Amino acid sequence: MNVWTLTACFFVYSFLGWVWEVIYFYVMERRFRSGGITSAPLLPIYGMGAIAVLAVLDLHVDNPFAVFLLSALLASAVEFAGHYFMEKVFHVRLWDYRGNKFNLQGRICLENSLGFGILAMLLVYVVHPVVLNVLGFLPNWALVLAVAVISILFAVDVANSWRSMVKLRLDADATTAQTLCEVRRGLDGRLIEIRERRKESRGRAWFAEISLRLHRSNVARLERNFDKIQLLAKNHRRFRR
Repeated sequence: MNVWTLTACFFVYSFLGWVWEVIYFYVMERRFRSGGITSAPLLPIYGMGAIAVLAVLDLHVDNPFAVFLLSALLASAVEFAGHYFMEKVFHVRLWDYRGNKFNLQGRICLENSLGFGILAMLLVYVVHPVVLNVLGFLPNWALVLAVAVISILFAVDVANSWRSMVKLRLDADATTAQTLCEVRRGLDGRLIEIRERRKESRGRAWFAEISLRLHRSNVARLERNFDKIQLLAKNHRRFRR
């Protein structure tokens, strides 16, 4: 395949991936849900996965099980890389498989990897030959023109989506920073209050300690002068008599 046919396949499979997810989520959730980050009905991750799988054909792999295994691994690698990129760059998780068994960091899971392997076999043995036949009917100039126009529109769409997501991340970072500042101010105020109360507590403790020491001193003085006090009391009673 030349670069124009390969690019056309990328857009075809990106569109078919979008159709697949719309149908899947409608069946599972009974509502329309358009996946992806672009406004166009395209899911580039499916297109990239399909192109990666088609690379298996260039290796002349004829064993269906080998095609299934390699396709599942390649598609899972593309999915993992796409998820990692979106999370690290834009701080978003477009999908999360942490609730599925045998998942890897919630980015990929065994269930989906097996599903990708089955879809890849359908792609290799059923869908792709039909797509190549359809594209083969188009004159070369028409294919080049269509791919060029779609590529330009797609690039503009991706640029707009990228700008929107960057703005969203900046807004989120600003909101997070403001929230952290408010929390910090609240904690600083609470810390000052705790310090003031500690000072008051220390003052009360110091006063209580001084009072206790004075009381003990008075008691000790009374004990030392107890005999004298008794003698003075007897003399006072004799004098009154």
